[in-house]
Amino acid sequence: MREDFEELLIYQLKIDDYLGLSNDIRDNEGCEKVRHELIEMTKSYYAEAKLAYETQARYWNPYYSGVGYESLKLIKQL
Repeated sequence: MREDFEELLIYQLKIDDYLGLSNDIRDNEGCEKVRHELIEMTKSYYAEAKLAYETQARYWNPYYSGVGYESLKLIKQL
């Protein structure tokens, strides 16, 4: 990259703002589409991690920068 560009710009993305999510519980309609898409995209990873954790699967390992690992962290907090 150093050879191709003179400067490098780094931006921080405010994810909730970018996706149009709100912490205001009254703004339920604006978040439902994104919530549905996130659930559809990640539910299989979450189910896999949950099953592996609950059954103490011997040969399952999460991909440490992926959804399975993030799911496992959430499951352990429950």
